[in-house]
Order: sequence, then C-alpha cells, then structure tokens
Amino acid sequence: MPEEPSRADEWAESIQNTYQNRATASTGDALQDVADAVGDVVTPVQRPEWGPELGGERPPELSAEFAIRVGAEATPSTEFDVESVRTAANELFETLQLLATGVDAISAAGDAAAADAGSALFDGIRLLQLDVDRFEQTVVDSLPERLATAAKSTVDRIKDKVKRAVGSLWNTLFAHTTLDNWQVSGGIGTTLPGFTGNVTLALTFD
Repeated sequence: MPEEPSRADEWAESIQNTYQNRATASTGDALQDVADAVGDVVTPVQRPEWGPELGGERPPELSAEFAIRVGAEATPSTEFDVESVRTAANELFETLQLLATGVDAISAAGDAAAADAGSALFDGIRLLQLDVDRFEQTVVDSLPERLATAAKSTVDRIKDKVKRAVGSLWNTLFAHTTLDNWQVSGGIGTTLPGFTGNVTLALTFD
C-alpha cells in the first residue's frame, strides 16, 4: 500500500500551493498596474484586463487619436510626434501581454517545464526594460520643453511600478520551480530590474 502523506507533507503542499496562487495573482495585478499607468499617460486608450486569464490574446492597439497626459495637462496630438509615441506605447502593451501570457504558462506547467521557461522570462524582463526606456525617451522628447520635468516624473512612477512587476515575475517563477533548478552567478556588467547593482549571471533552469 502506498504510504499515507504525513501532516508535515500536507502542510508543505498547502504552503506551496498558497504561495504559487498568490504569486501568480500578485504578478497579474502588478502587470495591470503598469498597463494602467501607461494608459493614464496616453489617453484615451482601450485597456484590457492584463491578467494571465487573457491567454494568447493580443491587446488592442493604441489608436492614432490620443493625447499625452502628464501632471494636470493633456497635450493634443498636434504638439508631439504621434507615431513615435504610438509605436512605443503599443510595443510596451504587447510586452506586458507577453509577460501575462508567460505567467499563465508557468503557473499551469509542471516544475521542470516552469524551469525551462526561466530563460524566456529573463528575456521578457529585459524586453520590458527596453520598452519602458524607449517609451520614456519618446514621451520626454516629444513633449514641449515646459512639460519635460512633469513627463520625467510621470514616467518615473511607471518605472517604479515596473520594478514591482519584475519582482512579482521572479516570485512567480521561484514559486513554481524547486531551488535545485536555479543557479545565478557570473558577471555580465549590467543592471537588471529586480536585482540590486550589476547583475552576475549564469542561469541554469534544468
């Protein structure tokens, strides 16, 4: 007869399941916060629910008719480079969607498959950082000089939300993989959201 699980085993499984569920939910909320913050800057824009339940659906694109809002002032499209900002915003929305889809895939995967997704998550986080930097540059460069300070402050708030989202993304991956799936070491001389200072890296996910 198979051995009955001990109370300790049941407790450990309960803790793990709770951690996985809360990490996944927290990540969906964090990605939603980033999307909402970006949508508050480029208005009006259709904003979907950005949780993992979206699966493979693509988010609606930002239309050509929108304004940039920083602080209390909305700048009409006649006063900035519409296409550059539109492209940057759409790419950022698309990356958020890709990450939300990844969270869904990781949470549904077994331990080994979740570990295999780790390298893709790393790429996704780097992509998110690139998109946020591009969005910042295009918004700040597009607006009249009088709004540059307000624009920088607005984007800084978005970047703070991105940092929280990145931490949640790592938490989701950690929650769905065992410690022996992971190795992080070796220098690449760059910074990465979710880590302090220069990152040392040698990722082993299997």
